Amino acid sequence: MMHAQHSRLARGFTLIEVSVSIFVIGVMIVASASLLHGVPASRLSRDQSIALVIAQNEIETLRAAGYAALPASGPFSDSTLASLPSGVGTLTISQYDSKTKRVDVAVSWTESDSSAHDVTLTTLVTEIGGL
Repeated sequence: MMHAQHSRLARGFTLIEVSVSIFVIGVMIVASASLLHGVPASRLSRDQSIALVIAQNEIETLRAAGYAALPASGPFSDSTLASLPSGVGTLTISQYDSKTKRVDVAVSWTESDSSAHDVTLTTLVTEIGGL
């Protein structure tokens, strides 16, 4: 009698056990895939935040210096640019009208997959004061 009961228990997995196992494996695959896709997105978001802070700081520095002290267009340096992969800061100064200059601050970087990104901020600086 014991032998017959033992052989009935050792037959194999039930349909419910197989279904639960497949469900658990499916959830694990979906979770790992979402983690792998989330890492590049969070890195890009972090880089965009850094670039925005760099551009904001440069604009604030230029506005504080005033109209007469605006430099010529070209690259600018910031110690935080090293935080971005291949980070470069570019400043473009153009005449808006007779007493106002337009200032464009662009921060660009290139990711390891060769995708290029940039953040650009624009402001106007007048002879009387910044706008």
